[in-house]
This record gives sequence, C-alpha cells and structure tokens, in this order.
Amino acid sequence: MFLGVYRFKGQADELLAAYDRLMATMPMEDLELHVCTHNDQGIAIYDTCPSREEFDTFANGESLRDALAAAGIPPSGRANASAEGAHRAINPLQASIPKEVPCSWPMAKAKPGSSSG
Repeated sequence: MFLGVYRFKGQADELLAAYDRLMATMPMEDLELHVCTHNDQGIAIYDTCPSREEFDTFANGESLRDALAAAGIPPSGRANASAEGAHRAINPLQASIPKEVPCSWPMAKAKPGSSSG
C-alpha cells in the first residue's frame, strides 16, 4: 500500500471550500483511507493506493486533473504529489486495512494502462 499526499498552497479557507466541492461529487463508500489537513500554507490531501505505479498513474491522470479543476483546486498539488510505502493503516471502522486496497478516489478506478488515472 502507498500513502499519497497532494499539497496545495494558497488560502486554506478557499482551498477547503474547493475540497468540499470535490468531495461532494464522490461516493463516500469508495473511500478507504482519506484525510485532508490544513495549515497556514494551504491544504494536504492524504490518500491510499495499492502500488506506486497506480499512484503515479492516478496522480498524473486526466480524471484527477479534471476533477480538481471542476472543484476550483489549482493543479499545483499534482506536481507536489508524493507517495511512501505504508507499513500499516488503521481505520477504527475497519480495524486494519489490507495492503491491497484500491486508490480511494473513485476516478482512480480506471482500467489498467489507461491515462485517465
């Protein structure tokens, strides 16, 4: 499992409103582990993917770019995306998340090899 992080710089209040617009379009039941944090520099979105390859495809895919743009989130966070191997992810509702969880964002469920990420 990889934990991806997307960092978006700007006014946190504006970015959080855009993030809420983005999340309003997504089915919550598809999210496995997803966290949005904020500070005085902007916001960070943490999300899981089963592999580095899937993270890279998703982070650079058109579907993520289009979803961010529609919500009003600047594309700069895609350039600031990074992933690290996750040793363990604990979700109190699921006790422990298995290593092979899909990327949480619904648009990540594109067919393998597609660029729609």
